[in-house]
Amino acid sequence: MSQTITAKVVRLSYCEISAVLYSNYETKQLSNKCIYFHKYPPLEGTTGSPKLEEHSSVESLIPDTITKTQFKNFWLSTSDHQDNGEWKGGQWGYQNLPLTDNSWLDGIFIGDNITINKMFDGYIKYDFRGTKSDPFVGTETTIIGTENMAWSVNINFNGISKKAFMTDNIMPQKAIDVLLFYKNTSTNQTYIRILCRNYPTPNASTDMPGKFAPGAGEHREPGGGPLKKGFENALSEEMGITSDIIKSGHLIDIGTFFNHGRDPRYWKYSIKNTKKRLFDEINNDDIYQEYITFGEERLSETVVSALYIENDVDFDESLLDENQIDKEEIKTSFWKNIDDEFLKKQDIWMIPEHREYIEIAKKSIKKFSESL
Repeated sequence: MSQTITAKVVRLSYCEISAVLYSNYETKQLSNKCIYFHKYPPLEGTTGSPKLEEHSSVESLIPDTITKTQFKNFWLSTSDHQDNGEWKGGQWGYQNLPLTDNSWLDGIFIGDNITINKMFDGYIKYDFRGTKSDPFVGTETTIIGTENMAWSVNINFNGISKKAFMTDNIMPQKAIDVLLFYKNTSTNQTYIRILCRNYPTPNASTDMPGKFAPGAGEHREPGGGPLKKGFENALSEEMGITSDIIKSGHLIDIGTFFNHGRDPRYWKYSIKNTKKRLFDEINNDDIYQEYITFGEERLSETVVSALYIENDVDFDESLLDENQIDKEEIKTSFWKNIDDEFLKKQDIWMIPEHREYIEIAKKSIKKFSESL
């Protein structure tokens, strides 16, 4: 199946570009349809296939007003906060911004034209270790049941062709986080395993280097199986926790977190507006604007659980499988007593709500421990 269309990029966000279709490319006439291209396939049921005949909202058709330099400087800034005071958490990974992603659409920006070749209805499970973003060749097999959730396409830009997943709506971020608690029953002390983010090499995808996370996490992937399997994978890949250790513990539900803007990478970004005045294309008027906002507002949701283990001795570090740990993103991990003042600090966590996970989890495991 092959269908070719052209579009003009209007926004960039985390591993995603938004573009407005041309109704007539020769005359450069744009349509009233905005579509979305994602580097990674969406989780089942979170997106729909492009409906090219339907009109998009007026706001979605208007391009962001920001320069390449401003966008790149914002992305790579080591500041904890955005100019408007919202959380940022430091530098974000080169390969998570299409503009600087040399594995995908390196150099692409607002105003650029792209040509899209539709390859399949539905999408293919992403190959993280093999062909990655190489273009589809037409012999791949889609995941059954995803035919109405996205198109698998090749994007042609600046002489390169890369695979992407094209949808009618912006893909929400769906993730899981799992905290690890260990109680030494002989001392009646409980500890939590803390992770420290690594410092990236050039072109790496690591976000928020040097920040801490109260557990292991990962994005939910299509075809990834039940949540329990995801929790086990996260513990293995980010902490080196073996299946035997996991089996010795109890998995406790902490909750689902989905507040707007909870993770700044999946929300509107902000920089100071040095020009102070912008042109409002919707109302056809000049307006005063202290900050320039850009990017896409996306739902960000994470399901949080805790693995709770009890024993009458301290945790045996030799049981960890160091070979399983993702050393690109994880610098180190260590235990902290759950009453340690370190856990109450602000601005040390990847996102502020991480402290909330800990407090809720402490209450949950206390209640669970008392029931044993």
